[in-house]
Amino acid sequence: MVSAQDLAEWHALDNRIDSRRVCVKHRRGSIDDSEYRKAAMVHFREQSRAWEKRWARDGQEWSKQMEQRYCSAANGFSRMR
Repeated sequence: MVSAQDLAEWHALDNRIDSRRVCVKHRRGSIDDSEYRKAAMVHFREQSRAWEKRWARDGQEWSKQMEQRYCSAANGFSRMR
């Protein structure tokens, strides 16, 4: 499976990952696109959980911002585009 972290390319605007710009290098509907989007979903979910734990532990504003960024991506990103 493709690792989203290895091929990461997405943009954040106002601390939100722009789901329209995730995986734009792959042809829509291709196997690479599907695998990349699947990996991105897993990555966003894992990062959301990790930053949520870190914020609970350290209470730092940066940790809270990162938790919000990845949790919003995990909740709003779809495998289909």
